[in-house]
Amino acid sequence: MAHRTSSREIAELLNMVRQDLSQSRTSGLSRDWSLNIAYSAALQAAGAALAAAGYRARQVKDTTTSFSSLSLTPSALIPARSES
Repeated sequence: MAHRTSSREIAELLNMVRQDLSQSRTSGLSRDWSLNIAYSAALQAAGAALAAAGYRARQVKDTTTSFSSLSLTPSALIPARSES
């Protein structure tokens, strides 16, 4: 689904990724819970790439669309290099 995004939205999504990754490393968490939080970070990162490419999943936690889109959106979050 087409989506108009902003740099603020992308930054907020990437901030959630960083927070989830940090939380997933909290000592004392079970491996299952740590993996669940890391999976959430991966889903947010895929959503950020999708948004940066001008799209969004139809549902908030549409994992199939979000993860499948990664083969089409890898450069969406990589800043273009200026030719000198």
